[in-house]
Amino acid sequence: MSADLEQRLRSLLGLNKYQASAYLVLLKAGPMRPQEVAKQAGVPVQRIYDTLRSLQEMGLVIEREGVFEAVDPLQSLGALAKREVARALERASDIDALAKDLSSSAPGARPAEVTLVRGLDSVMGTALATASSCNERPVFLARKVFERLSVLLSALKELVRSSGPGALVVVPKGYLERYRQEAEELSGYGLRVVESDAAFLDLMVACDTVIIGVPYGGDAIAVVIKDREFAEGLRKGLLNLLSSAP
Repeated sequence: MSADLEQRLRSLLGLNKYQASAYLVLLKAGPMRPQEVAKQAGVPVQRIYDTLRSLQEMGLVIEREGVFEAVDPLQSLGALAKREVARALERASDIDALAKDLSSSAPGARPAEVTLVRGLDSVMGTALATASSCNERPVFLARKVFERLSVLLSALKELVRSSGPGALVVVPKGYLERYRQEAEELSGYGLRVVESDAAFLDLMVACDTVIIGVPYGGDAIAVVIKDREFAEGLRKGLLNLLSSAP
């Protein structure tokens, strides 16, 4: 196990040196008793029990009859990642609500009509805040989003719940067969999922806001346009296009 992994554990998960070292030893060597972990990880014996208990509370290790074992990182860190996304989405929604309250208390202030949002958490948070504050059924075009469902499914479920029943999701032709299970799961929330060649990018239209996903390497970037006339015109055009499609 490299020093790089230890540094990333400390940076991303907030582990201290003893926690990171003990966790990596358990990953490499398998189940063992606290005294052996302390010896191999260089953790003082008087600190090893607190160290292992803290890792257990985070869901990184489990204990069976005095023997500690690392949980599969795909399971344990995956759960941590989902909780981080949920917290980020909730925080983004709270910040958006604060922005509206501040704006209403300062009549002279006007939000920018076009903004650029960077980062997956920020993009999903913006979409969630838009959906939850809109009393109209949103329209989604989903292309790259479906290709990254394994990463985005948890956040998408939250977005779908905020959108309410009746929202329309348009995906490229062939995607309903390719992603049948995921599409059926999303449909269970009251979505209508249809296929069309119109789904050539990722886009969301809700009330006065249009969010357009912009391909940019591995990063998530979106252009957010707040203009009711533009949003209503785009929504109407998309619905007309879908209704006239064979």
